[in-house]
Amino acid sequence: MPARHVADMVRQGASLEALADEFDLTPDQVSAAILFDRVSPRQGRPPRKARRVVPAP
Repeated sequence: MPARHVADMVRQGASLEALADEFDLTPDQVSAAILFDRVSPRQGRPPRKARRVVPAP
């Protein structure tokens, strides 16, 4: 099970205990997945920022 998937499920409201039971993980493994998601950047192109349009004077 990918660590980012576990972290996304926690972010969406799943409890640590429910994930540990459902996917046969220890609570420490769930906590490690959350920590990994926080400290490691996602791969790929960064999201595009909206351009700020300034009206002409």
